[in-house]
Amino acid sequence: MTYNICSGMSYGENRKRDLAQSAEVIKEYAPDILALNEVHYNIGFSGFVKQAEEINKLLNYEYMYYGKAGAIKEGFQGNALFSRYPVKTVHTVLVDQPAVLDEDVYYEQRSFIDSVIDIGKDLHVIVTHFGLAEGERKNALDLLIPIFRQHRKSLVFMGDLNLEPHEEQLKSISGILKDTAAISNKKYFTFPSDIPDRKIDYIFVSYDIKVNDVVVPLTTASDHLPYIADVFIG
Repeated sequence: MTYNICSGMSYGENRKRDLAQSAEVIKEYAPDILALNEVHYNIGFSGFVKQAEEINKLLNYEYMYYGKAGAIKEGFQGNALFSRYPVKTVHTVLVDQPAVLDEDVYYEQRSFIDSVIDIGKDLHVIVTHFGLAEGERKNALDLLIPIFRQHRKSLVFMGDLNLEPHEEQLKSISGILKDTAAISNKKYFTFPSDIPDRKIDYIFVSYDIKVNDVVVPLTTASDHLPYIADVFIG
């Protein structure tokens, strides 16, 4: 499962920040490997808590890793990886900001988590949250595409990519990895959660991995919907 939890902020009529809302959605589907985006670390307006650790008190994954990205006030926003399987190696890779910030969007330091998980064999799992600016995404792809090309087997790449399926930057990924959404003709819209009209959250896999099913649960626990892929890794 990949899920942008909006730092625990719900998107229903009575909006409130409560990690338990996201945790309940996650527990219902109990993914073996979970990627979260927009996870706060010691930020005042979200209660000065380490959200990855707090949500794992509710989820009880044996393996949890938080990867910092952009600084916000006194803390950070970032991504988190949770696994039922042993995590052999894991680290955070920061993505450089574009040299010129000339797009009319909000810029923020981005990163990705690069890990190897032992599922009986090595599974390369990468978690990220792309920026809103094309230049930010280009810098991320410049780092990621060589990794995708190097690891043609047993690779999972997931996160909020801020790209729709028709966009060229997304096609640069789908030319190397398999979009799990290709299992059917469904749209699998993931944003905004109250009236979803676009797909910007993804799980890509290497071509040796079989995709059994994809589920996008309806919930307003965040402004995004979670995206779940049931896969078989031989």
